[in-house]
Amino acid sequence: MAKTPPLESEIEKAKAAVSDTHAAEVSLLQLFSTLFGADDADAKAQLSHERERQALDSLLARYDEVEKTLANLTLYLSGDIEKCFERFDAASERTRYENFVAFFSRNRATKLQAERVKTFAIAGTLKRLLFLSDDVAVLLASEKAAASELYERCEAPLTAMMEKRRQSAAEIEAGRQRLKEINASLATVQWKLGSVTDDKRRASLEAERESLSLELEEQEKSYQVLRTRHQRLEDQIQLQETLSQSATQRLSAHAMLYNMLSLAMERAIQLYGAVTMTLDGLMRDIEKDTSPHPHLLDLLRIHAHNAITLDDIDKRKAPVSEAFVRRYRIERSRIVAIEGAAR
Repeated sequence: MAKTPPLESEIEKAKAAVSDTHAAEVSLLQLFSTLFGADDADAKAQLSHERERQALDSLLARYDEVEKTLANLTLYLSGDIEKCFERFDAASERTRYENFVAFFSRNRATKLQAERVKTFAIAGTLKRLLFLSDDVAVLLASEKAAASELYERCEAPLTAMMEKRRQSAAEIEAGRQRLKEINASLATVQWKLGSVTDDKRRASLEAERESLSLELEEQEKSYQVLRTRHQRLEDQIQLQETLSQSATQRLSAHAMLYNMLSLAMERAIQLYGAVTMTLDGLMRDIEKDTSPHPHLLDLLRIHAHNAITLDDIDKRKAPVSEAFVRRYRIERSRIVAIEGAAR
């Protein structure tokens, strides 16, 4: 069985993947902006819709990979924290010696047990997991912010495109009506030519027919241009809507992952406090650390007053865990697919 890579290296890979995805996103937005801002008759507007679709599909695939990576990190960290609880529960049971001492002095046995649990090496493991969880929480928070910003950036051009589509549809309808009018006029002139006997009148009607035929030809060309532009707008709107919907889904997914990881961190803080009897040492370690840990620090400040219990956390955890299971397919403790992503 393949060994799971260290979480530290996986987090670094996730950071690189997030950075690459943001660069691809900027590139796609520039492409969309260039094409939408160009004159419809310009050569830029004739760029293949397939090229844009491929660029968007590539970005959506990157989004999915980043989400799966962050979901896996959340799953691993949450799982390792739960293993710490299992180890603590096992260590909390009295040893044979402590049971022997309890036969003579229950207080002495309780004190021995408390001292043993306090010196249990689990505190160091919890500290490492909390620091790593905070790194992932920072990534999730940045992804939430990026998805929210992308949604806002999509809305303005999408609204402009829809207004342009409305105007385009009106122009197409006006062009269609004009074609009907010209064809009707041509039919009338043709009918009159069939019965006219006066040479001067015939010449006038033939000149009118020629003029109408030329106008019909120009109108048909113009009408086709309008239809081509309208279809181009439809394609652009479809792409922009897909990107906007993806941003909404990512915002929801990363918010859920952030909540799940935060709850796991809260459980770890509770356990750390139970093992060490204080959170002061952890607070000092954070202040000394060269890397900032904003989310962890906020949680520690909340839990420093002992106003939150494990029961409180577990009540909040249940619906988040259910949402996690609904969105992802988990095989052998690893996320292999996103079930709730509608592409």
